[in-house]
Amino acid sequence: MVAYTRTGLSIIDGTDEAASTESNSKYNVANYDYTNTSSMLSSTYTNMYKAIEYANVCIKNLPEMNVSDGEKKKVDALLGEALAIRAYAYWNIVRFYGDVPYTNIPTVDLTTFSSSRVSRDTIYDHCIEDLKRAIELLPWKSEGMVATPERFTKNSAYGILARVALYAAGYSLRWDLNTVPYNQSTLKIAQRSDAARIKELYQIAADACKAVITKGENRLLDNYDQIFRDLGNQQYNDETMFEYGWYSTNGQDVRTGYTNGIPTSGTDNEGLGKGGSQMIAMPTFYFEFEENDQRRDVSVCNYGLKLSTGNNAYQMNTFAGMGVGKYRINWKKVRGSSDSKRDFNWPILRYSDVLLMYAEAMNEMNQCSQEVLDATINKLRERAYNGTGLEYPRVTEGSQQQLRTVIRTERFIEMAWEGHRYSDLIRWKIAGKVLNRPIYFLNRAWSGNTSWDGDESSVSAEYKQLIQNWKDGNYPIGGIPQIDEDGIADLSEMAKKGYITVATERKFDESRDYLWPIPAADRLINDNLSQNPKW
Repeated sequence: MVAYTRTGLSIIDGTDEAASTESNSKYNVANYDYTNTSSMLSSTYTNMYKAIEYANVCIKNLPEMNVSDGEKKKVDALLGEALAIRAYAYWNIVRFYGDVPYTNIPTVDLTTFSSSRVSRDTIYDHCIEDLKRAIELLPWKSEGMVATPERFTKNSAYGILARVALYAAGYSLRWDLNTVPYNQSTLKIAQRSDAARIKELYQIAADACKAVITKGENRLLDNYDQIFRDLGNQQYNDETMFEYGWYSTNGQDVRTGYTNGIPTSGTDNEGLGKGGSQMIAMPTFYFEFEENDQRRDVSVCNYGLKLSTGNNAYQMNTFAGMGVGKYRINWKKVRGSSDSKRDFNWPILRYSDVLLMYAEAMNEMNQCSQEVLDATINKLRERAYNGTGLEYPRVTEGSQQQLRTVIRTERFIEMAWEGHRYSDLIRWKIAGKVLNRPIYFLNRAWSGNTSWDGDESSVSAEYKQLIQNWKDGNYPIGGIPQIDEDGIADLSEMAKKGYITVATERKFDESRDYLWPIPAADRLINDNLSQNPKW
């Protein structure tokens, strides 16, 4: 059901969170170098439509079941789940592919099998209505009918409703659907044209988040790292509201904790096995965090593992080789099903996301008061500074644009590596600015030594200066970069000064890459399905 496969890893690679160290199709997708025959992209399209078909069958037939009054509530809950799954699947298709075929009845009942495109706005509105129906039917978590966050409850349906509403109100690549092939002159990145509906959508998102907050069944865990330790050990908690369960040798080999894990070398045949990290944290991402923000050293792992049976050891990483920290194999109690199938559950929805969405929706309606900030972003920052003995940097009221920058930056660092950044950049209309620029690496800390012991006498003179910059409280990349109104840093001057190196020139075409191509195989069997622009 979840649109997080190896394609999902490449989405993370393809943002300002991480970079791919591979030289294969995942690297190509991460750098927007692919075609309409790329199987990595078509799998999301195919799998989501499979989920929709299963949901449609359930939605049609569950109400026809003849059950006792005592069983009616269980059947209603199943119907609610089916409605929520259908909405979630269509949301995934629309955010990646735009206007697509839409059906809300089983295939066996269709009279035609060659549907043309349906407006994304229409589909989003259907998703919202499905989720509203689902909320009426689903139980709250506290009712005890659903034992696991791997299934929908009223809590998680409210959260997904807020997410869909924000996307429906956001920006996307649009054109006149009445012209086939598309008319270049009508191509634009825009919100839907109905301003009143956009305002309604922000209100829907705010109300949905408020319902979860007011209910009080979900909460932030005291320690940020515990969220991800629990995900790796199949332990449920009050913060992760909806997660995708991976725990099977027969499950899909998505490689969470392997491809997007911490750097390793060697093999531990008796315990941790071997790692295969092929994704590194963007070196500059480390410096998005305040120095004492506890989320930094959870999200970005500044050490690696030197694995050897009975003799595992830590090793220091360069800034150019820091790993994704949230899915660490050494946080697991057992290896998992295999080296690549580490059995990490995936966080689809966390309570912190609900708080961030509430702040965003209220700000877009110009209603983000100090009370809202204290109930949302400041709660996250308070948790981020837990145990430091320091006061957290409290956000206070400001202009709508000032708070928009704060909210978006907070979302960037709180939700890193969880598959949201790419689509957030799209719906905020800043993907071109963020993604159409070089991938920078920090220069190596030393030459030819991959296990530095911290002895500063062994590093180059240039790196000693970087260390001193750090000690002086400055960016160890040659100064403090200019930050624009979207919270995006301009690092070009640091590259000119030689503090950072251009690893690769990433090219993101706004008139094409806001959407993925409709899979070529699907167009071959559907003459009415046109291709997305420039594909």
